[in-house]
Amino acid sequence: MPRCPASFLMDAVVDHQGALWAASENQGLWRLVPGGSWQYMSKTPGFPRNSPNIYALAVDGQGRVWAGTAHEGVAVWNGREWKAYNRLNGLIGDRVFDIQVSPETGDVAVATSGGLSIYSPTEKIWTAVSRAEGLAENQIESLAFMAGGALVAGYQCGGVGISTPESGWKKWNNTQSPWHWDEGRRMHQPGEMYGTGLPSNLCNAVAAAGTRHVWVATSCGLAWLREGKWFYTRGKDAAAKNKGIYGGLPSVFRKTGFPSEIGKPDILPEDYVTALLPCREGLWVGFRKEGAVLVDPAGMKVIKRSLDRQRNDRAKWVRSFVVLPGGDVYACTNGGGLQKVGETAKYRVQGAAASTPPHPREAPVERLRNAGGMEEGGNSSGTGVVYVGEDWATRGDWCGHYGQDQALLCAVNAPLSNTYFSTRYPDWRQPGAVPKGEKILEVDIRGYMGPHKRKKDFLRAWCHRPSWPENRNVLYCPEVGTRTEAEWDDHGEAYESTFDGPNVWIVTDIPEGLHEVALYFYNPNGREGNNGYRDFLLEARTWKPKYPGLVNFLIQGNRMRFLQGKEPPQGAWGRNMDKRKEEIFDQQGKPVEARTRVKDFAGNGVYKRFLVKGPVSCGFTVRRNASFNTIVNGVFVTRLDGKYDTLPILASRDPYIPSVNGLSAGGDLPMDVLSLWSGAFTDYLPSPSRWDRGERDRLRAYRSMQKHLMPRAENVQHRELLRVWQFSLKLWDGDLRNAFDKACIRSWNELQERSVIYRSREWRPNSPNVLPLSREELSQMAARGIDWKQYLPGSASRPQMSLEELKRFLKEAPPQQPENNDEE
Repeated sequence: MPRCPASFLMDAVVDHQGALWAASENQGLWRLVPGGSWQYMSKTPGFPRNSPNIYALAVDGQGRVWAGTAHEGVAVWNGREWKAYNRLNGLIGDRVFDIQVSPETGDVAVATSGGLSIYSPTEKIWTAVSRAEGLAENQIESLAFMAGGALVAGYQCGGVGISTPESGWKKWNNTQSPWHWDEGRRMHQPGEMYGTGLPSNLCNAVAAAGTRHVWVATSCGLAWLREGKWFYTRGKDAAAKNKGIYGGLPSVFRKTGFPSEIGKPDILPEDYVTALLPCREGLWVGFRKEGAVLVDPAGMKVIKRSLDRQRNDRAKWVRSFVVLPGGDVYACTNGGGLQKVGETAKYRVQGAAASTPPHPREAPVERLRNAGGMEEGGNSSGTGVVYVGEDWATRGDWCGHYGQDQALLCAVNAPLSNTYFSTRYPDWRQPGAVPKGEKILEVDIRGYMGPHKRKKDFLRAWCHRPSWPENRNVLYCPEVGTRTEAEWDDHGEAYESTFDGPNVWIVTDIPEGLHEVALYFYNPNGREGNNGYRDFLLEARTWKPKYPGLVNFLIQGNRMRFLQGKEPPQGAWGRNMDKRKEEIFDQQGKPVEARTRVKDFAGNGVYKRFLVKGPVSCGFTVRRNASFNTIVNGVFVTRLDGKYDTLPILASRDPYIPSVNGLSAGGDLPMDVLSLWSGAFTDYLPSPSRWDRGERDRLRAYRSMQKHLMPRAENVQHRELLRVWQFSLKLWDGDLRNAFDKACIRSWNELQERSVIYRSREWRPNSPNVLPLSREELSQMAARGIDWKQYLPGSASRPQMSLEELKRFLKEAPPQQPENNDEE
């Protein structure tokens, strides 16, 4: 077989004509027809334009090939062209993790970032399944159909769920392992090498055979279902992981035991299991660092090993398996391409279809009913935090979409500091401005290295590429006019992978009211060596602080000076910060209120979104989870009730950011649609299922309004209303991307007009349209009325002096009083 041009493979499948399809990260989609050469399929008609990252493949009963993308939904090939399905015409989420086809009914199940979408080719309908229908979480990493039509879902961060078509996919039997195995909540995995139950809730793959056999690959070993009971076995590195627990392996922890009548299973080469393939010879099991093994599923004994002697370590990372018609079994490796691991039974392909099958039918615009569902129960009036979902579509284009009240771009000014953007708050020095005893008045964001670390080790701030404008996954920084790739780093690369930590801790002080807190993750070098081994568990907790963060502590000091005429006690700041840190780390022993997982973010960045009801401190622990190290790129906070005026992150009053202020759309708009949209919002902390129902209602309202306004598209007010809703739902298209890019250019131009430092390469060496002049030289140019823009490359105006002549002139000429235009 010719070598596949792509090496970072995620999945592969053989179609009805015997062609082999291979999906890759950042290298697109490839097809190998029998007897031919590899063809690049990502540029064929209809394929999503911006999707070099393909993570899942499947062939349905009609012979159509389904390809799941990183942020543009799923594309379906009917033999002639592609058709894309996204949140506007079928899918419930933008990112696709897995696709499986039922051998019983032909149903196509698509695991997405927003939940599960199931297409029935017989009824030609799409069914959306989320936490509102009983999923333990919306992010399903892997799917498998059992004989009889039951569907097994391996959650990224929620164990395993099983449902049947008879229930309409609305009843799920979810099984989870303990989140902690000790009372101190320090132990995140079993202390035993094999036992009963699931070893972890972090699933990487599932497989099924017949009506009773299910296998689950987790980050803490392999589990299997036998006669209705779960069993597991760990990897050889599990003992070292237990030794690496913060404080050591607890003397008392939960034990599962193992039935004596069942023979002890073999210990696996590695704890982190990635892929599964049942076949005639047994069960193929893939790993992240140790290649693959063939296991006898009857006694869970290892029969043979494969790929463990590869010189390229990334060729040992198995993402999936594929069986060719001739019986050869290949592993799709993340860095080593297709690697043969064994052989199994041959099979025949169906051959070419008599005619080109039609594409699946799009999901119709739903008939509206039960508007205002968010007002019905399922909400909490108290404080706390809820995980509401993830966003793979926005990528680095956060301005106007996240961080409306505060945004922190981690390490952009490394090694000195981060870059902050903040809102306007009231003058807290005024009498009566602060509720009595309240310690949290403004948003404050701080980063820490976790407590399990070496002495004097500290949270790293790395700026890898000061300017990377062509990479849309990198956060745009308005202060420098370009995309700067930077992150906080827990220095985990200096510790063994089995070491539980150090971890990144992020603490946000959240004032009263409901806020969205979003954390952004992007792995820029995930296809380089060990950097690909990044897979985090993100945990959130809230508490009422005794010791406020820096911003709120300073506010209290200013109030004391202004209202009482007193200075805070000497050393109060240092004592408060020390106590604050102790208080933060004490939260590790408290219950986790919300959690999610961050994985496979090298091809595409992701925002992990939480709702936090204040006033509270909310701590996010980004657990290293046996990764290379832990990184975070940005933290964004938006107050959802718009109580305070926000500072313009882009140019002031820029038309890119839509607003309903002053919007008078007219009386011809359908009230049921408006009611459905407005009813999906709440001032309370919603339950996960309630939030999912509200999100679905908002999407239904948008699609209904879009259909209603189609004949009236020329109405400016109507277009603005749809744009506001599009912004809220983060429905990206080419027009919105172009509008964002133009807004960034306008914003940078405004900064340069307002302040000379933004024109100086000395101050902004990586920014666009800067001159090799100092701030003082540019100030003198402005004072003399010399147009600085004529010295930019491509300027239509030709300057009277060269740049060198200008420098000599400014140096020799008497200084003039510059205009006061240095205010940032």
